Amino acid sequence: MTSSPDKPFSPEMRMVLSAIRVDGSQNRVEIGRENHVVSMAMGLATQHGVFPLYYQYVRKQMGDNPIPPWMESHKTAYLGNVGRNMQLTQRLLNILDLLSGNGIRAIPFKGPVIAVQAYGDIGLRSFCDLDLLIQSEDFSRVYDLMAATEYQSIKPMIARMKGLWRKTRRSFEFQGTSVFIDFHQQVSTGPRFLQLKIKWDELAEVELNARKVPCQSLEDSILMLAMHGTHHGWNLLKYVADFAHFVSSQRDEVNWDSLFKKASRMGTLRMVSIAMCLGREFCGLKIPERIEELVAGDGKLKKLVTYFKGKVMEQQKSSLIPQTAFPRCLDSWWFQLRYLAYYLFNPTSLDMLAVRLPTILFPLYFVIRPARLLLNLARGRELS
Repeated sequence: MTSSPDKPFSPEMRMVLSAIRVDGSQNRVEIGRENHVVSMAMGLATQHGVFPLYYQYVRKQMGDNPIPPWMESHKTAYLGNVGRNMQLTQRLLNILDLLSGNGIRAIPFKGPVIAVQAYGDIGLRSFCDLDLLIQSEDFSRVYDLMAATEYQSIKPMIARMKGLWRKTRRSFEFQGTSVFIDFHQQVSTGPRFLQLKIKWDELAEVELNARKVPCQSLEDSILMLAMHGTHHGWNLLKYVADFAHFVSSQRDEVNWDSLFKKASRMGTLRMVSIAMCLGREFCGLKIPERIEELVAGDGKLKKLVTYFKGKVMEQQKSSLIPQTAFPRCLDSWWFQLRYLAYYLFNPTSLDMLAVRLPTILFPLYFVIRPARLLLNLARGRELS
């Protein structure tokens, strides 16, 4: 893995970075003199998934001045995102009601939950799907219940092997009008040591559309955001902004000792440290002393931060992720080996689509999986 050298930020990137800072050191936008750069930065912010934050930033800089004509389309896009988020959030609440009405507990995460907890405003984050965590024992009931509604299964082959799919702890999706519902058996895809042990009787709460709903703890959310950003290679600013704003807004409520202990047990303390460093680099996040000490004594961590910083600026997802870069962010070779073994042998829906076997022969997929990966590697295709 090579490090990416530091490059000077373009004027439009500097504006976008000002918009996502958490330390109050935002630069002032000279509306009128820099219209072209401001407009170009709108496009860059959209590419990085932080358009709502940038639009709000520009509007604050404009004060009470009327919106210029070139800003009208951006205003329309911003309001459209707010309206869409409200509709998706209501859809989420309806699904929670459907599940609870049938005795099934579910926890929403990412999407509107992070929007409220990180930014304090459901309109300041873009999301297009809804994620819910369910208990594995409810897998079959949830699948059957959703299949009986207007939603359609993305992977209908799961219906004939629900018991086996539950054992692999894979997620499954349903599609509705303009929305995907992703049901998870664990918060982060991967081996069991990466599973956040949710205490279903000690859940936190978040308010969505003036209604309180259960959610995972702040500590679990921080771990989830660090793993989520790493899975995507930190190639977009939205992953860094979500993490930095969440930590900044919830800092005083977080049990840091509990967070560090859980991260160490899961082998993700280095991963959290990388997320913290990227948050400081791009958003001005103040990081805990414990993280400062880890960074000072871990040369590998510093190289990974430099590498991911380059990926953010390039907006590229390295072919090493998650096959190589994700495990390199884990704390030791033992965690890395276990993650790679999971990746190499645990079958996915793509394996089942490539080779269709009767349910009784499901164990063969644990052999088909590595064979497919080797074949894709030989053909120069992306590993999946």
